[in-house]
Amino acid sequence: MFLAGAPVFGEVVFELEPNVGVAVGMAREIVYPVGYSTDNPYLSELRWDIKPALMVGVSAALETPRDLNVGLDIQGALPISSGRMYDYDWLYLNRDDWSHRSLHDIKIEHAFIIDVGISAPMLRRWNWSLRFSAGYHLDWWSWNDAVLERLYSTNKDGITDFTEVFGSGDKFRDLHVLGDGSPGISYEVAYHVPYAGIGFRYTGHRTVFDTSLVLGPVFVGSHDHHIVRGLHFYDFGIGGPWLGWDGSMEWRISQNGSLMFAGEIVWTPEIVGNTAAYTDEGVYQGSTAKGAGFQFWRIGATIGYRFTL
Repeated sequence: MFLAGAPVFGEVVFELEPNVGVAVGMAREIVYPVGYSTDNPYLSELRWDIKPALMVGVSAALETPRDLNVGLDIQGALPISSGRMYDYDWLYLNRDDWSHRSLHDIKIEHAFIIDVGISAPMLRRWNWSLRFSAGYHLDWWSWNDAVLERLYSTNKDGITDFTEVFGSGDKFRDLHVLGDGSPGISYEVAYHVPYAGIGFRYTGHRTVFDTSLVLGPVFVGSHDHHIVRGLHFYDFGIGGPWLGWDGSMEWRISQNGSLMFAGEIVWTPEIVGNTAAYTDEGVYQGSTAKGAGFQFWRIGATIGYRFTL
């Protein structure tokens, strides 16, 4: 979320801050058992790691004489390996343990965190102020995978692709296959959040401390490409709330320069959405209302140098 620097009353000030940082977190993709008679909450669940992602970014802020701040923050992740993806399936409808699991190394294809917002004082006393903020936030992540191993169940007919009740002749987690590093699934998800928040700022002689809490609805969309199956799943959901906390410390080391240290935590609960499936050739395969789900959290930290222009 947007955090402005120290106000310089009576002047219009423009600030520019290049920064670097790290992010950790997780994105969950869920398939619900719509149309199946089962007590299992999920039919499938994929957990994509952000562990860790190396971020580079830039922040820009315009501060007015009345301490109204307008800011833009942009961060991008380097396209490197970032943890793992775990894919679980519950294909035996009368067993609450997963029947299939695959393990994947993942690499970030691209990732962007964008925040644009305004901040204004609601109450000011001496060297601290209570502030209101509002804006738009985007978390957009995309991964590719490499299959490491699969642990599957085979039914009485000797196949692994089934959805049925466990019975006589069925086997459970009996087929273990090592992967060859080939791609199996690619995934892209974007969380769009209009938000409002409240924050606190303390301004000292050479230091400024900022912290804020924000809240907003979530509009999320994703594209899941199952490469081996030749299927594309497009999911969309609306839910929330998106909860965010951020904090920063500015240490002024010259008249026109400051070191910046910042941290951020964002989280959203499980969101239920709709899904539509297409083949690699673009042939429509059907859609399912309330068949898809999303959940996301992320923790980030940055260090930067802020120029006052």
